[in-house]
Amino acid sequence: MSKGKGFVALMVLVMVVVGTIGGGWALNHRIHSEGFCISCHLPDGGPLHGPKMATMVAEPPQSLAGVHYHQADEERLRCPDCHHGADWRERAVIMSHAARNTFQYFFGDFREPDEMLVPIPDHFCNRCHADVAKKAPFLSFHSSWGHGEMQVVDRVITCTECHRTHDQKPAAGTSFMAKEPTLEICRACHGRSLIWETVQIQLERDLGLRP
Repeated sequence: MSKGKGFVALMVLVMVVVGTIGGGWALNHRIHSEGFCISCHLPDGGPLHGPKMATMVAEPPQSLAGVHYHQADEERLRCPDCHHGADWRERAVIMSHAARNTFQYFFGDFREPDEMLVPIPDHFCNRCHADVAKKAPFLSFHSSWGHGEMQVVDRVITCTECHRTHDQKPAAGTSFMAKEPTLEICRACHGRSLIWETVQIQLERDLGLRP
C-alpha cells in the first residue's frame, strides 16, 4: 500500500472512531435528558411510561423511584441510572431489548410494559444500601441470616420484588412495599404454618404493612 493510500485509510479509520465515540456520547446525553423516556407515545396518544414519570417527579415523592430522583444532584438517580445495567453484561442485554423495542415501536407493535425484562439486581441497590442488615432492628426481616440472598422454591427474591420501584406509595409503611406481592413471597415459606393467619398479621406488623 502506498503512503497516500495508507494515509487515507488512517484518516477514514480516525473519522469512524471519532464519529462512533461522538455519536455514542450524543446518544448517551440524549437518553439522560429530562423527558426522553416519555418522548414516545402509546396508541391512545398518552406518553409511554407517563404514570411512572408522574409519580417519580411528584413532590412529595409518590414512589420509591421518586425518593431516589429527589436526592441532591450528585446522588440523584434518573431513569437510565437504574435501567442501563450495573455492568457491561447487563448493559448488553438491555441494549438488545432496547433495539428490539425501538423496532417494534416503529412498526406499531408496542404497549406499556407490565413487567421488567431485566430486573434491577441486588448488587445495584447494595452500592448504597450494603449496610441495611447492620442497621436493621434485632429479629427484623433484614437482620435474619435466612433472608440474605433469599431463594424461595426455585427462584431468587430480589430487593425490588418487595420494594416496588414505581408502584404508588402505599397507605402503610415508609419502605414502598406492595402488600400483596410481598405477602405472596412470605407465604412461600411461612405459609406452611398451621396458624398462617396469625403469622400473616405479625408479618404485616413487622414489615410495616398494617395502617
